[in-house]
Amino acid sequence: MRPLPRSQGGQASHSNHEVFVTREVREGSNKVQENDETQQLEGPALHRISRAQEYLRIGIGLLEKTFAFLASIKLAVIVIVAMGVVSAWGTFVEAEYDAHTAKVLVYHSPWMIGVLALFVTNLVCVAFDRWPWKKRHIPFLLAHLGLVTIVVGAWVTKQTGVDGSLVLNIGETNRWVSTSDIDLRVYASLGGDSFRQIHQQSAEFLQSPPTLEDPLVVDIGSDIPKLKIRQFYPYAIRKETYKISDKKEPSVAMSFALVGPVAKVSRWVFYDGKLESSESFGPLKVSLVSSESEAKTAMVKSLGVNALWVWLAADNVLGYAIQTKDSSAPLKVAKLKVNEGVMLPWMGFEFKLLDLIAPAERVVEFEKRERPSEVTTSAIEIEFAGESQWVGLNSGARMFTNDLGYILTYGNRRLDLGFDVELKEFRIGRYQGTMRAKSYESEVLVPGLGASVISMNEPLKHEGFTFYQASFQEDSVGRPVASVLSVNKDPGRFWKYLGSLLLVVGSAMLFLRRLK
Repeated sequence: MRPLPRSQGGQASHSNHEVFVTREVREGSNKVQENDETQQLEGPALHRISRAQEYLRIGIGLLEKTFAFLASIKLAVIVIVAMGVVSAWGTFVEAEYDAHTAKVLVYHSPWMIGVLALFVTNLVCVAFDRWPWKKRHIPFLLAHLGLVTIVVGAWVTKQTGVDGSLVLNIGETNRWVSTSDIDLRVYASLGGDSFRQIHQQSAEFLQSPPTLEDPLVVDIGSDIPKLKIRQFYPYAIRKETYKISDKKEPSVAMSFALVGPVAKVSRWVFYDGKLESSESFGPLKVSLVSSESEAKTAMVKSLGVNALWVWLAADNVLGYAIQTKDSSAPLKVAKLKVNEGVMLPWMGFEFKLLDLIAPAERVVEFEKRERPSEVTTSAIEIEFAGESQWVGLNSGARMFTNDLGYILTYGNRRLDLGFDVELKEFRIGRYQGTMRAKSYESEVLVPGLGASVISMNEPLKHEGFTFYQASFQEDSVGRPVASVLSVNKDPGRFWKYLGSLLLVVGSAMLFLRRLK
């Protein structure tokens, strides 16, 4: 084959180049067109992604700023000052009122809980702000962990601990601890003396007291009238009076005085027509019953007790029977009118009848006070089925509908120990020549432990509970009749001790490191 001339070859090459360039331009144009179409399709999605990234960046920034503030010394100073202010306020409230008021309004208030939550948050954030931790951080971390552990232990104690009192009459058994928390309970009659609890709720009204304008309505059952708590007095003095009743119940109210060479006391006793009413005065018990036959029946069950049994014999006339502790038969049976008296065979005492009301109705009222005292108590006014009445702390009220009867109780919460405690003997030592107690101790019988002694400096520990000798109760002539034990159960104690140990070790390590 004859080769092409150079000029022809150059033309062929040039022509091929033009074809290639034209194809590249066409393909490039197609790619640009595809890219434009892709950008047109993906533009909104890219915008949304960009906006989400911006929000994420802002959110991360806010988190970083929040964490920096929570870990700052500024927040630590604020929290420490707030804790000091709240604690000082609690001390003032306790001094002006009492420990229970300070506990409810200050120490267990949302303010104190919020301050402690911020305190723990600040400690945790400060610790994690040092991440990654190194060996030199150990003292710092131990101290902060100790503080957090102490707060956690206090929270465990608050939620699951027990702090109350146990009252033991001499020779009797008890297993119920009374705490400072207050409950409202309602029982429905099942016939006779049987009742069933149908409602229970907390009755701590110091923070949100019910008023006449805004009473607390309690729903105790779908087919039962609503119960209203109309008023609450945190500090009040109980006043009890009696009046002639328009009801046909055989109720009696009696005012009497016991006058002796060493003492004089006066009391009102009210018999509601159902239950025996009595008052004890050291070696003597005065009981108001329905009739002479009931008194003689009760005497058989009352051996070992010196008693004066009284009953309504006629208008303004009482019948009475004197019983000595060694006999179930009456020593004397006679009648007594108002303003008359009878000498008793014990310690030279005379029983004098001051007033007699029959049929009688008890009227209980409470007079509000601004500050607590030894004679004040809290009280609530309730309304049920159109009738209202006052109920004092650790007392109850009867409520009725056309068909059923109910009992409402308002009192300190009672917790079951899970075992019985029996007071075998109570011993008291007094300062010479006075009735002032110098020392006192209780000999108790506890299942699994046997006889144990609880004194002022020797508590008893059993099944997680610690029993301390707190005080005692006396009768009208100064003889002890009951022992009062303080009962404590602290599940958070271990954590508080551990936290204190960690705090001391961490602080000591920091101090020693700075000395070096």
